[in-house]
Amino acid sequence: MYPLRGIPILVFLIRRLKHFLSEEYFRLILATSDLSQDDPVAAWAKYEGIH
Repeated sequence: MYPLRGIPILVFLIRRLKHFLSEEYFRLILATSDLSQDDPVAAWAKYEGIH
């Protein structure tokens, strides 16, 4: 993940979406593989409350 404003692009995009989209109407879902290299992304998504 390449940085944008000092944070990874995925983190930046998800946080912007969460800021502008109402959780009443939208739910963010992040799909990853079951490879161990994706575990940090899955852990971060869980921490951020993304399903």
